[in-house]
Amino acid sequence: MQMRAAPRITVSAYSLAAITLLKACTPTMQGSTSDQFVSEPRFNQRLIEYAWNPTDGAARRLPSDLRPADTGVRLDVNDPASVVAFVLEQSPAQPIVYPTERYYYFEFSAGPRRVAGNLRFTDAEKGVLHTGYFDRYDSTFLKSADFQADGGLALDWNDATRTANVQFRGIERTFQLPRPRSTRALLLPGESDVAAVLDESGFTFHLLFHEPSAQFYFALDDGAPLPDTLIQLRTEPPVWLGVRSRFVFVTEPALRRRVLVGVYAPSVRANDYYDGPFDQVPPDLYLKDKLEAAYPYVKFRGGIDEHGNFREIDGQRVAISPYQDYTSTEQMIALIVRGFNPLLATPACFAPLVYESKRDTHRYVADPGESEDPLYPPHDRMVSRTWPVEHWAHISDTWPREHTQPLSLEAAPNEPIGD
Repeated sequence: MQMRAAPRITVSAYSLAAITLLKACTPTMQGSTSDQFVSEPRFNQRLIEYAWNPTDGAARRLPSDLRPADTGVRLDVNDPASVVAFVLEQSPAQPIVYPTERYYYFEFSAGPRRVAGNLRFTDAEKGVLHTGYFDRYDSTFLKSADFQADGGLALDWNDATRTANVQFRGIERTFQLPRPRSTRALLLPGESDVAAVLDESGFTFHLLFHEPSAQFYFALDDGAPLPDTLIQLRTEPPVWLGVRSRFVFVTEPALRRRVLVGVYAPSVRANDYYDGPFDQVPPDLYLKDKLEAAYPYVKFRGGIDEHGNFREIDGQRVAISPYQDYTSTEQMIALIVRGFNPLLATPACFAPLVYESKRDTHRYVADPGESEDPLYPPHDRMVSRTWPVEHWAHISDTWPREHTQPLSLEAAPNEPIGD
């Protein structure tokens, strides 16, 4: 769940701050919503705390969608400033930004709208607070804004305590942005532990990188609080499913780590808390070299900065999403049975399951002048010879135009990545 203001923009990047406001065709609510029903906000902080420990006193009282908010703010959902004031007023006395990409998520009802969004602290060091939100029942309703000193907001960042003190319209809150509680990652030869990633689902992952294959993947931190019940769907190979999250993991044979290989596609489309950890990679990591190795196409899209933000695409960052979107557990199990090799005690054993098609999109770019649409050349020229070795016929639906499934069947069989 990134901004919660738009679904994933492309398979390769996602929106951080810039949202296109469709004002010309957007029906708006007139006036204030203060005289309409406004519910208590649901904060992701509370949901995570409750998932970690349902008996904990700090998380015992979850908000109800039927309980009206006790507020002194004249809320107008068309005005981001009033929404920020409302969220600050309603937030806990000790607000904690758990997700590691610094999003503080909220959701509430206001009249006919179901408002979902976040306060984003990625530029807290600069004294800037971002917000973005949307209506879950009206895809044309999108709002975003940035606030800083010239807009009446004071944000003081303390790097030592990792806190952001926010003052706005007479309301003051001090947000904590702690490092996630994480155990030491177990590593195979060629691997590096990039970062601990705390997802908005409450799961803590190790973001790992395999240097020989330039492959990212997420491994579950079994020593961190678990926000879900994992049930075993199969023993050979070992497959695990999160009851609430619908995350799918496989246990690799060498170190018995559970690697994330599947995310429920409807969650991705709904842009909810279980859409996968692609949008929670910490924003202050130095990832340029690894990202360019894993996703060579970024060099053809204007390049990226040290943290993976596109230089020429405002507000977009490279998405690290090394897992499959699935629609049924039967489908996901079939992929695992075909793509998991338990005989390999290296990351190659699960390589086809963490493959991302955007890793190879640079191979499909035609020479200048060969095509009117160079990013999507006709399949009769490219054929399947340039498809990666993990090519499966069912993925043909995502190939550029003119690709047909029968042609896919002529492609080379699946092969593991190099050790």
